[in-house]
Amino acid sequence: MTFSGNYFLYIAVAAIILSLAALIWTMSFEWRLKRLFRGSGGADLKGVLTEQQRKMEQADVSISNIKKYLEGAEPRLRRSVKYVGVVRFNSFADVGGNQSFAAAFLDEHHNGIVFSSLYGRDTNRVYAKPLENGKSQYALTDEEKEAISKALS
Repeated sequence: MTFSGNYFLYIAVAAIILSLAALIWTMSFEWRLKRLFRGSGGADLKGVLTEQQRKMEQADVSISNIKKYLEGAEPRLRRSVKYVGVVRFNSFADVGGNQSFAAAFLDEHHNGIVFSSLYGRDTNRVYAKPLENGKSQYALTDEEKEAISKALS
């Protein structure tokens, strides 16, 4: 099998084109690497990585501080008022406008207090009863029970 001169010419042109393409690709790759190592603002890759490591260490310290804060905040939140219920009513027949009320304030364990205010033309009485698990050791009025029920619903 013999090759004519034209085949060698085609092979040589194809080799030159492939060589030029490889040269352009290599130069482009080298330019991108130089740009990467130069970094933004004239910093090199090592400087950029060092800065990122410092920022990650700061984030770790911040996360640690947040965890410590939350460990202290969680018990306080469990004891804070989470549920509130209010019922307005007339305590006496001669007084209108629902001036009396019962208000229940409970935490997430249903512990807290229920306040009752009985408004009359000449007097106003206020009562407070402690609650544990939504119940009181003292007798509760229907309005107080309703306020606790509203708070928990």
